[in-house]
Amino acid sequence: YSLLELEVEALELLGRSQLAAETIDAAVRSHPNYTELLMIQARFLERNGNPNGAIRVIEKILVDLDTPSVDHLTFAAYTLADHNQSIQEAISLAWSALLRDPLNGFIVDTLGWAEFRSGDLEQSRITLLRANRLSPREPEILMHLAMVHLSLGQQDIANTYVEKGLECVPFSDPVRLQLETLLENRGFY
Repeated sequence: YSLLELEVEALELLGRSQLAAETIDAAVRSHPNYTELLMIQARFLERNGNPNGAIRVIEKILVDLDTPSVDHLTFAAYTLADHNQSIQEAISLAWSALLRDPLNGFIVDTLGWAEFRSGDLEQSRITLLRANRLSPREPEILMHLAMVHLSLGQQDIANTYVEKGLECVPFSDPVRLQLETLLENRGFY
């Protein structure tokens, strides 16, 4: 974490998102080609309900860099998939990241989530099970597994993954609310 990222997160926690946005924008204006600042901006935009803005920023990073990092590729793939945009591109980006870091459960999860969004439920289930083996007890992976099993009509298995996810997710994590909603509604959040 950079100092800017810590400052932005602190401002967000204090309910000062507008000031956080202004702080990021000023930093980016001062250093428009500094990739890590752009990543901070993209993450902020995505967290604050502007996925299209985040995607525009990450696309600039991917175009400007000859060799984007695994983090850049994974963030781009996950953001696209999570917001149901350019799913085939999300799958391609996830594979590019996975080829460079094949034992990273978060990257495997990103691929599995993109496969889920593409409608390939069985492949998504297989990929997400691999992600869970690589990063056990990771709440977001468990939530994704639950959603796949719900889509496959396997309610009992989905409930098991939701309950496992709730056991290991901190109360402050937004994934907790999504898992609780899945459990309460027995369906998608």
